[in-house]
Amino acid sequence: MKIIKNILVVFLFLGSSMLFAQKETEVINKANGLVKEKKYESAFDVLEKFDPKNKNPEVFLLKQDIVLKYFVTSLSHKMFSLKDIKPDEDIMDYRGKEGSSSAKMFDIEENLNELIKKHPKNYKLYKSLADFYYDAMLKYGNWTKAEGELKVLIEKNYKIAIENNAGDYMSHYSLGYLAILDEKFKDAIGYFSKSIELNNEYPTSNYNLSLAYLYSEDPTNALKYALKAYELYQEKEYKCDAARLVSQLYYETKDMERALNYIEIADQILPDNYYNLKLMVKLLLEKKHLAFYEKLNAFFNLAPANPAIYNDLEEIFYKSEQGERLVDFLNEKKNEKGYDDNTLGAIYFHIAKFSLYNGNKKVIKENALKAKGYFDKVFEKDHEIFSLIDQLISKSEQ
Repeated sequence: MKIIKNILVVFLFLGSSMLFAQKETEVINKANGLVKEKKYESAFDVLEKFDPKNKNPEVFLLKQDIVLKYFVTSLSHKMFSLKDIKPDEDIMDYRGKEGSSSAKMFDIEENLNELIKKHPKNYKLYKSLADFYYDAMLKYGNWTKAEGELKVLIEKNYKIAIENNAGDYMSHYSLGYLAILDEKFKDAIGYFSKSIELNNEYPTSNYNLSLAYLYSEDPTNALKYALKAYELYQEKEYKCDAARLVSQLYYETKDMERALNYIEIADQILPDNYYNLKLMVKLLLEKKHLAFYEKLNAFFNLAPANPAIYNDLEEIFYKSEQGERLVDFLNEKKNEKGYDDNTLGAIYFHIAKFSLYNGNKKVIKENALKAKGYFDKVFEKDHEIFSLIDQLISKSEQ
């Protein structure tokens, strides 16, 4: 009789476990269905009702996925607001903007650490903790923990997950990204290569592997993976970045024709992009190409009052030992109509500054004084530009 009772208890326990597992599966499937319909708040609420105390690892991991991917607002990644949206809408249309959404207190770090204590051999939890720390680092830098501490925690938890077959291509990618930040390029190459081995269709692993090889002074391998990234990217901005990187690498390998071809492709993808035009001006200057002046003019007119433009032009022209051409160009610009006082001040100031290279004291002083006259109309007397102008005038009088 006792044996029969024990058997009944076992069957009751097994039956209860099976029913619970069935219910868990139903809840997870329902939540996933709501996520597909973009009903993010409803999906979270279904999971929350089933497991309000965050005791169930699978349910918790889905909650985490929802809040991190689909939040409208996040407060220190400890409180998230969610919203059900229409099928033709995107959550990015709402993120960071005013409007109604439902706030959820959800401390991912605390709950994951508790779950790991109770389920130390569930290695998906370690991966998810690393994912969370990585996301917090990208969004906040120094989060409630310093960035250096976050890096240690990310690396530690990803490695535990990977060693126990719970990592994926993004785990390796994230470790590669950390290695790049710490200038450990050999390590980065290993991580990105493994990421590509696990998923060779993820373009950003290829792009960053290219950078790791570039920083390791291996432009041949860098070019191989930059080309692959360019092939894989579909979004305009990323495809443009990859085309520009390919152009830079062809330049590094002394293939000027292909370098020009790819920077032209980048320019077609995103016209009037600062970084495209900067590289294009450099290449066209060295190639002595007929389109040089047109692109130089386009680059300059992106922001003719911005010191960054002049710093980049100084590097391009004087590195090529063609500084006089830059001064000639600026002398043409100062006579064009339509520039405001700030821009004219910048033009005259930089003619004076660049004239230091040839030591023409008369030109330095004349243009410095002209710059001062225009900047007087724009800036207060204590602006730092006047100190720089006084230094130029002083050098012209020595």
